[in-house]
Amino acid sequence: MKREWNVVHDCDLDDETPTEWSIKVADDKFYWIDEVSNGTFDVIDHDAHTVLMNCKTLASAKRWVSANLL
Repeated sequence: MKREWNVVHDCDLDDETPTEWSIKVADDKFYWIDEVSNGTFDVIDHDAHTVLMNCKTLASAKRWVSANLL
């Protein structure tokens, strides 16, 4: 099964720039990537609170999730 990242549009900026992405890994289990105010990206655990990693780019955050959580 191929997993896809989805933009969480409820978190978009006023100009519709996305700031959060999610990926479903099991029934009712997701991981998120949030863009932080300093321009980096936090990988958020499935508990929706714990920051697992902070990455410099969205691509590196997605790679980190693929390598460590999927």
